[in-house]
Amino acid sequence: MATATLSANQRGYALKQTAAECKERCLHQTSKWCSEMFHSMSELTATGDTQSGQHISIVGLQTHRIDGDLERKEARRLGLATSFFNNREFRRCANVFLPVGDTGEADMPPADATLENHSFKSLISRGISQKALFLALYGLFMAGEKQRIRQLGVPLAPSDTSTVVNRQMVYIKGVLKIWFQKTCVDPVLRTRRDGYLEYLYGMIFVRERNRDRAKSWLCQSVERNPWNWGAWLELSHLVDGKKEFDAIEPEQQPIFQHCMGKIFLLYCRHKLHDLSASFLQDLAVLQVDFPRSQFLSAQKALTLFRQGELKKANALYCQMKSDYPDSIDTAEQHSNLLYKMGKKRSARSLAEACESFDKNCPETYMVVRNYHSLEKRHADAVKCFRKAVVLNPSSSGAWSLLGFEYDQMQNYPAAVASWLRAVEVDPHDDRSLAALGHGYEELGDYHLAVQYYRRALKLNRASVTFWQIFADCYITMSQYPDAIKALQSARMLSAPYADETVCDSKKHLSLVRFGRIELLKQLAQLRRAVDDDAIAIKTLERCLQEYTEHLRRADTEQRARRELTKHIIPQVNRLLKKWTRVEGEADEEQTSEEGDQDGSGDDDWLPDDESSEDESE
Repeated sequence: MATATLSANQRGYALKQTAAECKERCLHQTSKWCSEMFHSMSELTATGDTQSGQHISIVGLQTHRIDGDLERKEARRLGLATSFFNNREFRRCANVFLPVGDTGEADMPPADATLENHSFKSLISRGISQKALFLALYGLFMAGEKQRIRQLGVPLAPSDTSTVVNRQMVYIKGVLKIWFQKTCVDPVLRTRRDGYLEYLYGMIFVRERNRDRAKSWLCQSVERNPWNWGAWLELSHLVDGKKEFDAIEPEQQPIFQHCMGKIFLLYCRHKLHDLSASFLQDLAVLQVDFPRSQFLSAQKALTLFRQGELKKANALYCQMKSDYPDSIDTAEQHSNLLYKMGKKRSARSLAEACESFDKNCPETYMVVRNYHSLEKRHADAVKCFRKAVVLNPSSSGAWSLLGFEYDQMQNYPAAVASWLRAVEVDPHDDRSLAALGHGYEELGDYHLAVQYYRRALKLNRASVTFWQIFADCYITMSQYPDAIKALQSARMLSAPYADETVCDSKKHLSLVRFGRIELLKQLAQLRRAVDDDAIAIKTLERCLQEYTEHLRRADTEQRARRELTKHIIPQVNRLLKKWTRVEGEADEEQTSEEGDQDGSGDDDWLPDDESSEDESE
């Protein structure tokens, strides 16, 4: 259903109703998300109190008469199962509705075929509501997850491998297979489907990495109930790149006109690092319907962070913290920003606030880690991260930052293992992919390093830093032409950022220009290494030209000016003088001059070491 056909009242009612339905099914995160989105709407237009005649037309909110009758009969057991689930007694929750013995591992059927004759078949014939079936199977899934995490043991220990899986998924798949086979032949069952069992089925296939079947079932789920944000999130895990994103949209075009479909598309674009102006425009359109949405504000703040507008992003995070003082949903992102800005006092204040709210939640450990890392207490930071990944093994950010801490401690095998887990959890994590390239460089496996750098750049081609470290890897491998191509890409991308309308502070602007001058110097040295002397000289001249322009500007940051004047520019002048002289001399004189110098002429392309800096002084 298109967004235009839904009034604000209908959207409010749908979110309010979905929050209640998800709460009854113990989908607490989705219930919380829907409740917050409902609360973020204007109170004058989204009361959720429309006439009942309007409710019945909203997709995904109709309860079939048969299910309604069954739920009334199961009301006592539904309450009991929900209580068990909320107290983390997941197996007892499942046992309320499943036949006795079905949920035990010893009695669990080993394959789908044996389920055809299992006692569950008779349970369907006796009648069970979709809500009860979902709650029982979801409780069983969570029991399997609890056991899997226990078997994993200590993070990065020998037992912590991908071979440890949720052993209950085979049984859950078999039960759902029987259910959907019945719905195919029974027209009454077919009309009863509410989208939640399709969501659970798709979630199982996502865990098994069966992309095609996962996509099929999740799309069925959001078609039947587009208000279930959890199904959209699972679907987003299947979008690994722009091709997949472009391919998924035409296939289900009507559903993406729904307001939830538009939020999903925006969320996927954000994961794929779409930092264009149109992204912020589309986000602003959604914020008209949900003006107080913390979720949408967090997407905007993170986008500003990635664009380098750190002050604007920090102001937005501070505003969200003021509006929602008891929420720590965006604390991890805000802490990462403060770490990037080097604000120790603010990072400490945020860490203390999170500890006072909930000392033992994963988000708090992540925030405290950033403060420890700013204070160079890497061992304490590692302890925080290890606690965070024990509490939430599916947090790619925790695994990624744990790897960075190990990298600071020069424990490269542990760093690589952490980054691999981060990429396993979130294949879109470009920082972890680039970090894996760095880690394999440190371990001497340059070919694997190149592969991971390529994967990072595929996700985020607009990162100047990624292109530069990619070039450094090629330089180490003595593949200078490829290094030149990478640096040329970095140079093209850095050109727009020399404008004060893009950078958000005087210091940031100066550092960007400083980095571009360094990049031009390195590019000239590489041109010299491949005997492209004429272009190397022109590049050095361009470097000096940009330096002169840099000094003319009143916004030049003093530290960047000193660094350029003391180290970079003297080296550029020395190289330009030498290369220009050599260009005009005969070949035999050039050979004689190079023999008189310290080291060979091929060393000109290498990154500057301390000896070269001392010589320039």
